[in-house]
Amino acid sequence: MEATDPSNRGNICVLLVVVAFVVIITVGGIMIGLSPHSTPPPTKPEFGLNSLSVSSFNISGSQITAVWEVDFFSTKASDCWYYDNTVVSVFYQDRLLSETHPPRVEVSMVTESFTAYVVALAKGIEDPRVVNDIARDWSVSGVVAFTVRLFGASYVRCGGFRVIESVLIVTCPDIKVGFSDRSSSHGTMVVQHSPNITRDEEAVNRCSTWLDYY
Repeated sequence: MEATDPSNRGNICVLLVVVAFVVIITVGGIMIGLSPHSTPPPTKPEFGLNSLSVSSFNISGSQITAVWEVDFFSTKASDCWYYDNTVVSVFYQDRLLSETHPPRVEVSMVTESFTAYVVALAKGIEDPRVVNDIARDWSVSGVVAFTVRLFGASYVRCGGFRVIESVLIVTCPDIKVGFSDRSSSHGTMVVQHSPNITRDEEAVNRCSTWLDYY
């Protein structure tokens, strides 16, 4: 048998090393590209409050009955965001009045709104001072200020293979609702428009958006 030229064996080894190196680099690049931490997080959408209205509003003793219609606004997102386990809450000062769990919230690359209905049916308030303060604002000034909060856990970024989880908290404090008269059960948000900003900017300015990745 004719012996193999040592130089040929050396060339084959070098070729195998080069091929292996290219394969490792390619696979590594693909894995890094699919990693949720390989690129900076996408630009978060800003949330705002378009409107807040109250109907069937009544206070009897320590019981409050009301339906809050909350219309949120979100700016354009850099991708698709899905918020599960969402909770919309209504507070008077720091006292929780009621909350609801709306369906999954989707924010895509177009500006959009979504509405949540928060219902308090004969909700008992343990602190009599809170009840008295709400009743005073309602009957004396005809304006009651509420704080609205949106909580969402776990979003999925679509448009790729990456899944990123986060916690979202949107807080809209001191949103004043005016009632047509001092005994009316229906009220709408008191709005003071500014000529220098758009309605969308006004909506965002009413709230603060906090987003944390984990």
